[in-house]
Amino acid sequence: MLLRLAPILLASLPAQEPAAPAALDAAVLRQNGRDYSARQVLDRVTRWDESLLPALRNDAEYLRLYLDSPVFADHVRAFSDALLADAEELPPPPAASLEREALAWAADRGLPQNAAAALALAGIEIETRARLMAGLPDQFSTNELRQHMLRSVPEFFGQLQISWIRVPLLNLETGAVLPEKDRRARYEELDALGRKLQAGEVEWADAVKEHSQDPPTRARGGRVGILDRTMAGRYEEGLLRPLFADLGFRRPDGALLRGPILTTRWAYLVRIEALVVNGVVELEAARPRVERSLREQLFRQQLAELSAGVDRQVLLPLSR
Repeated sequence: MLLRLAPILLASLPAQEPAAPAALDAAVLRQNGRDYSARQVLDRVTRWDESLLPALRNDAEYLRLYLDSPVFADHVRAFSDALLADAEELPPPPAASLEREALAWAADRGLPQNAAAALALAGIEIETRARLMAGLPDQFSTNELRQHMLRSVPEFFGQLQISWIRVPLLNLETGAVLPEKDRRARYEELDALGRKLQAGEVEWADAVKEHSQDPPTRARGGRVGILDRTMAGRYEEGLLRPLFADLGFRRPDGALLRGPILTTRWAYLVRIEALVVNGVVELEAARPRVERSLREQLFRQQLAELSAGVDRQVLLPLSR
């Protein structure tokens, strides 16, 4: 019933607020030459979170803030990925698979183990993940798991000591996400800075002072502290996942530079200053996490293949 009512409820936003319907009909995604509106994205979001409808229907200012927010930007990108799955005619996942993926998604991010709550937060993304993962292997050999574990032992048995240069990808005063061209500019700025650091043309302390827009760590020369892979409740999953990937099983000589890493809210250039492996590296001690990590890697490879050659533009914020 909710699926049938969502478009009707969205269409019934107060007539005395002319900006609301106009905002809903504005294009927020252009993919392969076709425009998709905020209303189309919200029709899919509200399949999972009916509590969003009354707030958007009754408060035009809340609607405006939401449509410019990082949360809605995540929904638009998830909607874009869902279109790729639709194009492949991938079937909806069985309820058990959807719940299993929702619980795994929540665990990856340090959230409570509640499938309904996870789906309310990220139903489009979780459904797409479940659709794509249905085509992945259900089981892996011990050798496959061991090889994946050895590609990045610190992910399962280690900690990293890091410093970073962090730059916002949203307007810190209004909370609105930056336009894609500004996100790209900040990526390119950090990428160029990383090359200069690698070449020894710039000292890390000077780079932090000049480029970081994260006052607490900037005052400490970029120092963040000790991280491990299970800190997703404290740090963004979109930062931890690429930071811990492909670190091998030997301690590196000297510092490692990683990035730029882009999440919804921040762009990072990270310096790994120390790497510690704790205890005995043994597959059985971390098998479930290794299995999940390998499936995540295969999922991202599959999504990248579907995305290859796709012309995609996120047209946010609407208030730009």
